[in-house]
Amino acid sequence: MRSAARRMIWLTFGLLWTLASSDEIYGNVALNGVASQSSTLDDDDDGSGAQNAIDGNLDNYYYADSCTHTNDDVSPWWRVDLLQPHKISKIVIINRADCCWDRLTGASILIGNSLENNGNNNPSCAEISSIQDSGALTFHCNDMVGRYVNIVIRGKQQYLTLCEVQVIGVLYGENVALNGEASQSSTYDGGISTANKAIDGNLDTNYHSGSCTHTNDDVSPWWRVDLLQPHKISTVVITNRADCCRERLNGASILIGKSLENNGNNNPSCAEISSIQNSGALTFQCKHMVGRYVNIVIRGKQQFLSLCEVQVFGVPYGGNIALNGIAYQSSNDDAQSTANKAIDGNLNTLLFDGSCAVTRYDMSPWWRLELRWPYKISKVIIISSRELWDYMVGANILIGNNPGNDGNLNPRCAVISSIQNSGDLSFKCNNMVGQYVVIVNPYKRRPLVLCEVQVFGVRATRSEIAAWGQIKH
Repeated sequence: MRSAARRMIWLTFGLLWTLASSDEIYGNVALNGVASQSSTLDDDDDGSGAQNAIDGNLDNYYYADSCTHTNDDVSPWWRVDLLQPHKISKIVIINRADCCWDRLTGASILIGNSLENNGNNNPSCAEISSIQDSGALTFHCNDMVGRYVNIVIRGKQQYLTLCEVQVIGVLYGENVALNGEASQSSTYDGGISTANKAIDGNLDTNYHSGSCTHTNDDVSPWWRVDLLQPHKISTVVITNRADCCRERLNGASILIGKSLENNGNNNPSCAEISSIQNSGALTFQCKHMVGRYVNIVIRGKQQFLSLCEVQVFGVPYGGNIALNGIAYQSSNDDAQSTANKAIDGNLNTLLFDGSCAVTRYDMSPWWRLELRWPYKISKVIIISSRELWDYMVGANILIGNNPGNDGNLNPRCAVISSIQNSGDLSFKCNNMVGQYVVIVNPYKRRPLVLCEVQVFGVRATRSEIAAWGQIKH
């Protein structure tokens, strides 16, 4: 009986990494989450802890130590924190099959971004009216967006047991603030509460732990993150301090735009913060507003502004996507001329000021940019050195998804037949799709000199990626 049930479950879940949309790749995002529950039976963390429901083990026999189990709680609950908001298409629950499968009848599946009431006040995806002893049931959530997924049996004194919970979804953008540069109207006492503390990835809500920002008692205090290029922004999540003073943030505005006029505080509004909870986190939907700068400002008040974390979820919007990539090259001429110098945003073309990527006199020297995802690339701009601009003549620009042979097997966008003394040339690549951009000067022994490489494009869809071949695994 048990082995037959397992075989059926494995057959059912062999397709869980389905491409559920034509544009995005959906998978089981619960595997990287953190689980908790209302209680643990006999405090036996190993045998029935909350994490057992996201361990990837689909055994639905409770005594195999792969399932969760609460005590006989009133309104027992289980929750997975996905760590970032996700767009969720469906939830698959593996119930225990050795006994007691009817206990899950009447449970609610909730998805949202709030931890109020342990996440049990979030919107509902589905109600479990009945569940079979086969152990598996699927609920479609129609791309609801949330960081937390809860399963709760409301109003009953009951045990809650789950053998696996799979959350099939896709990241709702990524936290692009982590790669940004932060500033603020002032820093409290010139101390440790600098602006970058709000984009350090540390979600600690205690100001005295040293992970939060703090301005002086300014008139209209503000904080800003520069994302370095325009992004299409879906969500902003603010983690307020929870040790005290949380009400100081009431009345603040969240702004998104491309202007630095008035320190960015004239940009359009995404949301107004009417109140923020002691839980320390509040989520604001920005409906894919486009901007490079995200500001938080308390207008017209003399006030301290303190932020423990600001997460900005979005994707690059047709800007220079090279800034968020990783660069490599065939060799380094010296310690100051590494590959990343060509994507540091510094447009200086003086060779000896340390802002250019330079190889040695290699045979067929190459430079390669690895993007975070395949992009549909419209153009590449190359800025070379004033002193050695002619060394670039004959170089090939390649774009594709093949990492083999240092990326030099990818299709060609253009050949540099000539380059001007200004050191700046633009090449249209007609929306070629690739994760790698390679510049190589084939069959020549000479250095490759790149002071900046700018790559413009938008994230490719699933169908576009498939049309252009494999991506790196």
